Amino acid sequence: MRDPARAPIVRDALLAVVDAVYPTLAAGVSAVDAVRHACRLLEDDPNFNAGTGACMQVDGKIRLSASIMDGGRQSFSGVINGDRIRNPIELASYLQTQDDRVLAAEGVDELCRQLGIEIWDNVTERRLGVWLAERRGDFKRLEHELETGITKGMMSFEHCMKIREYEGFRSTVPPKTGYSEHEVAEYLHNEKVIENPNALPR
Repeated sequence: MRDPARAPIVRDALLAVVDAVYPTLAAGVSAVDAVRHACRLLEDDPNFNAGTGACMQVDGKIRLSASIMDGGRQSFSGVINGDRIRNPIELASYLQTQDDRVLAAEGVDELCRQLGIEIWDNVTERRLGVWLAERRGDFKRLEHELETGITKGMMSFEHCMKIREYEGFRSTVPPKTGYSEHEVAEYLHNEKVIENPNALPR
């Protein structure tokens, strides 16, 4: 935890979830329903990186994911990178009964539209403050990386977007998933963001 002073707050919030959920298990509620209830409580509590109050990504958005595995039915379902949804666990639960069990990004948005689920702003003042502080510090790190190139390791697609945003570009990377980090590095080199081809990961 970045802020040790928050440890007692988070601990108490976790204990509150346990106190709310455990009696339902003792009363005979299924494990899947109990887990869904617990996840919803976590998503609604801004102390956790789950729903309302979750961490903001570099572009300022909050993307939420959730999944359910029903061992008795051998059934998995989940949502990935949902934007502006309050309780992704409820969508994951809904998908247990559908032919398409896993949805991502735009698919999650479309499902919300079809089900009439309201748009929800998950940003809290605390998370916004953390994001703004990290953005201010990030520029100095990116300046160094742009000057020295990639010297070791791999590079994420998100990192690519950060560098392109820093340089004032609008990304022209085709919208696809599954970029390898070497693909991203090659792209940066071809776009002359990285000048040293020997710095590309192999």
